[in-house]
Order: sequence, then C-alpha cells, then structure tokens
Amino acid sequence: MTTYKHILVPVDESPISYAAVEQALALAKELKSEVTVMSVISVDPFKGVDFYKVAPAITDYFMQAEENAQLRLKDIERLFVRDGVSVNTKVIRGVAASEGIMAIANEGKSFYPSSIMPSAYDRSRQSPVDAIMEAAERNGMHVFMSTGWAKDQDDNLRDPAIKQRQIQIMTELAGIYGDHPAMYG
Repeated sequence: MTTYKHILVPVDESPISYAAVEQALALAKELKSEVTVMSVISVDPFKGVDFYKVAPAITDYFMQAEENAQLRLKDIERLFVRDGVSVNTKVIRGVAASEGIMAIANEGKSFYPSSIMPSAYDRSRQSPVDAIMEAAERNGMHVFMSTGWAKDQDDNLRDPAIKQRQIQIMTELAGIYGDHPAMYG
C-alpha cells in the first residue's frame, strides 16, 4: 500500500479545490498523514498599470483576497478538526501560485547536502547548490548565497529560535562552501 507522510493541498475558491480537500482528508485519515492546506494570493495582476490611479482598488483587491483566503482556510480547517485530523493552514502572498506551492512543498528542506535539514532533492543525485557552484566556477562567476527561510516565509529574526536556526544554516553553508572558488559570500 502506498503511504504519504505529508499531503499538500493548494486551494482556491473553485469546486475542484474542495474536492481535493475531501480527498486529502480521506487519505490523511486512512494513512495517518500530515496535511498542509494552502492558498496563494498571487502577484499583482495589475502590475504595470499606473499605480497612482488604481492604488485604492488594488489595496481593496488584495485585502479582500486575503480575507477570502483566510475564511476559506478556516472552513477547511473545521472539516479536518471535525474528523480528528490535524491540519496546518498557510497563506502565501505576493508570488505566482506555482512559486507559492513549491515554497511550501520545500519548506524546511535544503537544496544542499545538509546535516541539519532533510533534502528537497534526491540525495543519490548532485545537489542543486553543488550544480550551481560547479557551473559558476566553470564560467568564472561568483555566487552570493542566501540562507532562505529558517522556518517559513514569515521568519522573524527577532525570534531567538529562528535567529539560531539561521546561524546554524550559515555555519553549515560556510563549512561546505566557504573555500569554494565560486563562493562570494
């Protein structure tokens, strides 16, 4: 029997989203899986429009989209609670839907050979960061590396646990790539 440790369910206001939620709920109950239900408030569809003429409309649009997403997730969360299934809900803001989905799918995972985080890639293959570093070196380029999120997109670096996690990530990256010819910082 196939098992799923974690089920990710992106939702919007469409009926098919609710069908996907029901399917995820049934699977999670049967397989005792973790579930994350997410909604993406996409990038500004009015980008490039004269901002000063439409600013109130854009602000209202995004405030309404955020409110609708939060209400939708609360409704979905109630379904899971009703059936005794634990669920996490998240709203991702300001990116394309595909980017938001990938951000949640890879949350808390590394794209380099980490000893402190699980991998977001198949460990039997070269890590994405190793591939980038090799290509940069071959082409005489330098890489300035970001540590990404220690927890999620809303990291608060004033939180001591998040700050400590960022330091751990930076220390690990420096240990692995600090002497690499392509490493810039």
